[in-house]
Amino acid sequence: MSDRLFKILSAFSFFLLLALCYWTGDIESPFRYLYYPLIILYALRLSFNTLLLSGLCFCSLFIGIFLLNRPGYQSLLPFFTEVSSFFFAAAAAGVAARSISKEKVNHLRAVETFQALSNTLSHRTMNLQTTLDALTETHKRLQEADRRKTDFLGNVSHELRTPLSSIRSYSEILLNYEDIDRETEKEFVKIINVESEIMTAMVNDLLDLVRVDAGKVEFAMSRIKVCDLIEESVKVVMPMATEKGLNLVKDLPPETVNVKGDKNQLNQVLVNLLNNAVKFTAKGTITAGVRKKDGYAEFFVADTGEGIFPDEKEKIFEEFYRISESVPSRPKGTGLGLSISRKIVEFHEGKIWVESEVGKGSTFYFTTPLFVEIPQFISEESARETARHAGSRRPILVHSGDIAIRHSLRKKLEDMGYSTLGADTPGRAMDVAQGMPTGLIISDVTERWDEFNELERWARNSDIPLLLAFLYIPEEGGEPRIAMSGYIFKPLDRYAILSVLQLAIKPRGRIVVVSPDKDESRTLEVMLGTEGFDVSLYSDAERALQSCVAATPAGVIIGSFAKETAEEVVKKLRINQDTAQTPVFMILNISSGRHAKTLTLSTAGRRVPDSISPLVNEIDTIFMKSSEGIEI
Repeated sequence: MSDRLFKILSAFSFFLLLALCYWTGDIESPFRYLYYPLIILYALRLSFNTLLLSGLCFCSLFIGIFLLNRPGYQSLLPFFTEVSSFFFAAAAAGVAARSISKEKVNHLRAVETFQALSNTLSHRTMNLQTTLDALTETHKRLQEADRRKTDFLGNVSHELRTPLSSIRSYSEILLNYEDIDRETEKEFVKIINVESEIMTAMVNDLLDLVRVDAGKVEFAMSRIKVCDLIEESVKVVMPMATEKGLNLVKDLPPETVNVKGDKNQLNQVLVNLLNNAVKFTAKGTITAGVRKKDGYAEFFVADTGEGIFPDEKEKIFEEFYRISESVPSRPKGTGLGLSISRKIVEFHEGKIWVESEVGKGSTFYFTTPLFVEIPQFISEESARETARHAGSRRPILVHSGDIAIRHSLRKKLEDMGYSTLGADTPGRAMDVAQGMPTGLIISDVTERWDEFNELERWARNSDIPLLLAFLYIPEEGGEPRIAMSGYIFKPLDRYAILSVLQLAIKPRGRIVVVSPDKDESRTLEVMLGTEGFDVSLYSDAERALQSCVAATPAGVIIGSFAKETAEEVVKKLRINQDTAQTPVFMILNISSGRHAKTLTLSTAGRRVPDSISPLVNEIDTIFMKSSEGIEI
């Protein structure tokens, strides 16, 4: 119940009480004693002044009742004593109300303080839980890594011992016995040569495995024609297949299919699968082909060999695992080929698996993304063409606290044919947008996140697109540019961070984190460390820049700095030739999944643009949607 309604009801109750007194005995009515519990009850809600005024009004009207009905009353002292008690009761209730009001305020403050402390505690508990989960996972990974290292060393020792023993035994015989005939010598040398080739292949596989695991393999991603890839792989394996009398065929799609990947690495996967198919197929046909499926190219190598038991379908992709390796007639191998192939395929964001039935052959599959020809940026000429048709559209509102950025961006857009408005704070941007029809809001990263949240909510409710970007001007008189390759939102979430980083950074690279917030830095160190990244922490921007120049990192994460400091870091990184293309990410004090769309640079491997082309591209897309019937 509102305070105003309560006051009205209290006044009405006093008038009702006076009416009851008037009709049931005047000033001697027994209902007059109800005044005391009423005034005490109202002390819980009404103020001191209101209670005092209520008591004064009640006393005045009570005296009026007395004068109207008892003009000849002889003894006035008891009456005025009772009236005085009414007034003093109101005054006492007012004093009590004032104390109650103070206690209510103190209680509310205590509740707010408790809630704030509770929220802080909950947030810290979440951070601690996240850190604990990350540490627990790290501990498990370290234990697993230690176990794998022990197994790895044991397997390597075992695998190298056999050829080394053969080489040593036969070489000792050749050195110590002079009566060996020529044919026996040639046979021993042949055995030594075969065993040395086995060792060389094993060492090469080990080096490949270590490089892939350490993320030190340089993947040259490009567009690859799958037909050429299969042709080259089949040529490599064809002599071995012909020697065994096997039929090696290709099953290629009628249309041209291109994939995105490293040609040499994918060729290594195909050759390894074809080699295995030839090794484990006594007679019949081996088929290598590819099909398009759900945005991926699905390669397959099918054979008519001995097949694989169901419980071995996963084990064969483990390091050093070989099927029935104790059987003397089994083909020799290191047991590393499929393990390396899986790591290469997974790096290409694909997967590898096998379908097999014992006695009927096996089919190995792996996928890699199709190459999609998407222009990195829409040209400014195209944007101008769109702008020429956008003269009747609502203007673009540009918000930035930096007057140089705001004016430069507005001039750039106006030169392209768009009409613009300007604002220096999120609050003023909302005022301008509410006062004038606006088709699009472009917001520079701000430090007034509370105001920005209000602007974002209003834009969402008004169905106005909102673009958020970190803009900077690299030199005096230059055009604004987009600085960041991605944004990390609070509260920090490991999976969200990884999804942002993987678009621009190779796995397990070195990341420089520069943040004045110790908790923020440590949390990032734990989260990224569990994923194999080498994290360097800095609280001082200048020292972080020196580290980046000394050894170029895979990426830089800028924490909760003021915008001017973050802008200075970006400028110095872009000026230096060694760090000019380094992806930079920024932590924002807002939640993800909001109405505002963040504008970022292109993915790693593409040149950082020298203009606001990504922004022009997005504006062009928005207005093109508008022209197709979507109201802006």
